[in-house]
Amino acid sequence: MYPGAFKNFKSAKLPLKVGIRADILAAMPDVEPKLIEAALREYCYRSDYQRYLTEGAGRVNLQGEVVGTVSAEEARHAAACMKGKKVVT
Repeated sequence: MYPGAFKNFKSAKLPLKVGIRADILAAMPDVEPKLIEAALREYCYRSDYQRYLTEGAGRVNLQGEVVGTVSAEEARHAAACMKGKKVVT
């Protein structure tokens, strides 16, 4: 539905905009919020998504436009998650 933001499982995953959940909920009011949250959790916690959360990487909105960047702290958190460590912030 939003190919500019969500890539198939074989291609590079673009870091999503912080707060994209609210954008999806607004764009898809007939979809149960818990389903959207579950789908985002599944997508964002995958190691093939986490590996693209590098400092300075562009974050995209639903249209695939860069609207922000990954911070150093977010990149460290993603790297730690990939190593199986819990990060305390």
